Order: sequence, then C-alpha cells, then structure tokens
Amino acid sequence: MVKISWEGYNLNLLMDFSQTAFKDIFRVRLNKSQISELEKIISDSKELFDELVSIIINGNKHEAFMASWVLQYAALRKPEWFYQYLPELLKSIENKSSESVQRCIARVLWKTILPEKQIGLIAQKCFEWLENKKGTIASKAFSIQILAKIIDHEPELCHEVKDITESILPYASAGMTNAAEKLLKKIRKMGY
Repeated sequence: MVKISWEGYNLNLLMDFSQTAFKDIFRVRLNKSQISELEKIISDSKELFDELVSIIINGNKHEAFMASWVLQYAALRKPEWFYQYLPELLKSIENKSSESVQRCIARVLWKTILPEKQIGLIAQKCFEWLENKKGTIASKAFSIQILAKIIDHEPELCHEVKDITESILPYASAGMTNAAEKLLKKIRKMGY
C-alpha cells in the first residue's frame, strides 16, 4: 500500500484505489516534490498509469494539465505504457487545445526511443505543431528535435522537414532558430 499525505490531503493508493479519489489529486496545483512522489508511485502500477492517462484524456483542462506533468516523468520510466496510449493522447490535445499537455507529450517523444510503427503519426503531429502560429516555442523546439530523430530512420522525409523548418525561420525565437539551423545542417550533411 502507498499512502500519500499532503497538507489537507490523505489518500491510500493501490489498496484503497478509487478512480474518484485518484482524480481528486489533480484538481489542486501540485508542487515539484508531489509530482515526483506521484511519478514514482504511478511508474510502479500499470493500473494507476492507465488512470493517469484517462484523466488527461477525459478530465477537465486543469486536471489534464496537472496529470500531464506527472505523465512526462512516468513515461520516461515506462515508455511502452506511454506509447500504447499515444494516438488517444494526441487526439485529446486537439480537443482540449492544451499547450501544456502538448508540451509534456512532446518532451516524452523527444527523450524516448520512437516506436517504428508510430513514426508516421509522430512526424505528422510535429509538422502540425510547427505550422501552428499560435503554438508554444517549447512545443516547436521539441518538434524540431523529434524530427531530427525521425529523419535518421526515415530519410525520405528530409525534403518535407527541410521545407517546414525553413518556413518557420523568419518568425522563430533565438532558441528555435538555433535548433532549426542544426537540423538543416544535418539534412544538408545527409545530402538533401
């Protein structure tokens, strides 16, 4: 049994598991130590991981936001669990238009080995995130890094990646410009 006790909050997880009680955790703003504690607990329980993803997909914007913070760390420990839900997570981002959830998912994609079966879906999302003029700098920077990983396995995408990367340069931040220029240099070295 795992017991979570924070100021004004007390919950026994795994033994007294209740979806409602678990979801309640994400209704408040969590601090870094609470997120870290939850990440360790969730990484040890597929049932809790599944419920965490359900909160991101079905919860309100704040619950999804807080749960995605935990997910970005738990998914690094259990990427196979994360990739099982990737299509649903990406669809939920579209429905909620939550930049924070998108940023957390992009961070996981950047830091993990991409499954071959999902490279097409991931590349398409990265293109969409880069083309979104209202998107966050972080999501775009992660997209550039993810596409740099993808072209190692799918070099035929180099022309498309090059075109979209060049198209964002005129309005890119300094950090995005740096990442984009590194990607373009890589593409040139690959002969595209």
